[in-house]
Amino acid sequence: MESINMNELISKVRGWASTGGLIGPNGKATVASQHRKLIQERKEVDDALEAGTDTELALEIGDEIVCLILLAERCGLTFEDCLLGAYEKISNRTGKMIGETYVKD
Repeated sequence: MESINMNELISKVRGWASTGGLIGPNGKATVASQHRKLIQERKEVDDALEAGTDTELALEIGDEIVCLILLAERCGLTFEDCLLGAYEKISNRTGKMIGETYVKD
């Protein structure tokens, strides 16, 4: 697999989506349609987890990330800002593992 930096990769995803008519001035994807697609991809991640193949799981997680990038665009946000905001929210969070689950304080 070719090595590429994350910003360039996100830009390529946006370019693909614009060329395909999902986003941009002539984009026909809506917030609702992107959300439905995200839910579909979430189910495919679940299926890949059950199948236990790393290659398929990686592809399905990637598909889900593409949907998140495009959903953010349709909402007038950027994936990068969303991820940064989420990191800033969790960066000073404390908590502990209880069984297999992280429970915040």
